[in-house]
Amino acid sequence: GPLAILIGAALMTGWRRIETERWRIRLGGAAVAVTVAGLGLLTWQQVQVWHDPEMLWTHAVAVAPKSVETSFQVHNNLGLYYLEKHNLDAALREFDETLRLYPKSYKGHLNRGLTLARQGKTDDAIQAYRRGLALHPNDPTAQAHLAELLSGQDRYTEAEAAYRNALSLAPHPDLFNSLGIVLAEQGRLDEAIGAFREALARDPRHEDARANLETALKERSR
Repeated sequence: GPLAILIGAALMTGWRRIETERWRIRLGGAAVAVTVAGLGLLTWQQVQVWHDPEMLWTHAVAVAPKSVETSFQVHNNLGLYYLEKHNLDAALREFDETLRLYPKSYKGHLNRGLTLARQGKTDDAIQAYRRGLALHPNDPTAQAHLAELLSGQDRYTEAEAAYRNALSLAPHPDLFNSLGIVLAEQGRLDEAIGAFREALARDPRHEDARANLETALKERSR
């Protein structure tokens, strides 16, 4: 379910001001791997009878029926293999081909956004996520990753909207913690405090939310 997707990843969550360490956030070293799973990816792993998944999907591309539905899905799966292997250029080529064959593939757009984000092409990644979410808005992981990219550019109003969209689909404590940081960055400390408290209500052991709550309370009392 969507909650399991988000646990531990903190959605690559939001943001942390390194120079001051003012806000704490759980970044999760496995964020990218969870992202891939969260977008419904890694279909190729289900085919264990093939010792070489690259051979499997390359062969599938070569012999796929000419129907658009089959061919775009095969290119998407090959892209996922390359993405998992950190071959980002090859992955992007496959997702581009996926979208050339079927521009309405929301997974193609979201996978492309993930790849571009990992290449450091944030503006392009944001556009790709927006295109995918326009086709399929009910993906909490994609909403959260979009929010994380926006907050990384200090686009806090847009990030807040994306986090709220994600929360409406998966009210996970990490999301409340991230929302609290975005609210605090906008100077809305009372709302931020409420978000941190909600994170702790859902997970009393959430150390980052607790630290952020303490920081926000101190800021408000000044």
